[in-house]
Amino acid sequence: MAKVVPPISCAFVLDIDMLVTELMHNILEDYCKRFKTNITGEHERIVFCGFDGHNGSWKGMTTLADNGTIHVQIQDPWLMNYDSNPFTVQFAVTVLVHEMIHVCQFLTNNKGFKAKIPFDKMDDDEAYYFDPTEMQAYMLENLYMTKYGKALREYGQDF
Repeated sequence: MAKVVPPISCAFVLDIDMLVTELMHNILEDYCKRFKTNITGEHERIVFCGFDGHNGSWKGMTTLADNGTIHVQIQDPWLMNYDSNPFTVQFAVTVLVHEMIHVCQFLTNNKGFKAKIPFDKMDDDEAYYFDPTEMQAYMLENLYMTKYGKALREYGQDF
């Protein structure tokens, strides 16, 4: 990682700022090594926040604002009063890790990779799942959740 990671701030129900920051740093370090890349863009900061997702179908979203801030929103199971069981916690951490991979893509200007599999570009579902950035994020999410997400999973289950 040639350039410095932008400052990270968090807004979740649980006090997990340090765990989220450590997870982001570990994933970014692995991502840069794995894809032989460095942080390239000028990004102001990274903001993670949880939201009450009872009324929506999407679980997480990462966007880049005009000022260079990377915004990450994920459904916060504790904000929605879900039980802290292993399934709920693992799912929440997996969604967070998936969005962190998108953060890595923004920071390194990595566009994912294209599949040489035919798909219907007019079908919204196929267009989403075969998008190069989504394919890369789905490919890595369970590896990174398993490899680096243990402390956050354990903290979430103990709450």
